[in-house]
Amino acid sequence: MALNLDHLAEKAGVSKATVSRVLNGSDKVTAKARANVMKVVKETGYQLPPRRRKRSKPASQPRLRTGSILLLNIGQQPIVDLRSTGYPDLLQGVEQETQAHGLKLVLASLYPDGPLPAGLKSDSVDGVLLYGRTDQISRAANNRLKQLPVVALMRGFDCLNGPADRVLFDNSKVGPLAVDYLVRRGHRHLGFFNVDPKHPAFTTRLADFKTQAAKHDVTVTPFISPDTPSGLRAETQAFRQLIQNWRDHHPHVTGFYVACDYQLPQLCTAMDGIGIEPSATCDLIGCDNMALFLDQITPRPASIDINLELVGRRGVQQLLWRLANPGIKNPIKVLIEPVLVEGLIPMPRA
Repeated sequence: MALNLDHLAEKAGVSKATVSRVLNGSDKVTAKARANVMKVVKETGYQLPPRRRKRSKPASQPRLRTGSILLLNIGQQPIVDLRSTGYPDLLQGVEQETQAHGLKLVLASLYPDGPLPAGLKSDSVDGVLLYGRTDQISRAANNRLKQLPVVALMRGFDCLNGPADRVLFDNSKVGPLAVDYLVRRGHRHLGFFNVDPKHPAFTTRLADFKTQAAKHDVTVTPFISPDTPSGLRAETQAFRQLIQNWRDHHPHVTGFYVACDYQLPQLCTAMDGIGIEPSATCDLIGCDNMALFLDQITPRPASIDINLELVGRRGVQQLLWRLANPGIKNPIKVLIEPVLVEGLIPMPRA
């Protein structure tokens, strides 16, 4: 006959409930009752049931108070500047990921001399995503950010104290991708066009472009405006001067990497203005894969997609990870790989 709790209780002279408490490790029994039950268990050879482990909340599940996160744009630059930031793609990624997790997204801007936005002053958000000019964070904002889980999107933000994680595209891979594309298309003399010389990411792209070109034993000639022009007309005029320099002094250059897609339409307009057909005279490749600008050019040139939408999605994921792991103090840096997007220009004939 199989033993059950009723048999054990009868032999031990206690209630069935007492037997159950002893077998489950409860401390709500007397020492005498526990001893009697365990003696019967030993004498009868009763097999103790396996102890059930108490289920705990998964470590990856974040602790949310409000269910809201703040995307904070820092600096004077407009939050929807389409020309240089790629903000719409980034915002789309953030929105998609917050919706996927059932979160609310709060948008706000922080200006250098302005007050803290309401979302940053109050306890109405669980964490913050940062985007914009890192050198324009006020002391008050910096002190407040120290009190919240923070993930910085894009470059910089080294000035922040505390565990500010960062998610950004790998800018060091952009230049090499451009070189490999142009060399594969048969070019041995490469150029670099840029009318925004103060942009730090563009400066790095040129340096990496040169390094990769040296590995292929090809030459690089930079064509860079001395100052950043203001407005589209000024940009077109700046490009005309750079193109004139190319045509007069460096006509052997046939493959060009343009610092950013937003500069491509003005470059092509400037070429057309002095009788140069870009697709017939040279090869162009831009960066950012921004259809708003690439679709203005026929045939459509190649570009390097820095995956800003993925940066936005991954930023939300990292913020949720930070919320779920508040005890880990090490800052984490996540790099998103850029990829080449082929243009519609046919390969040149050998």
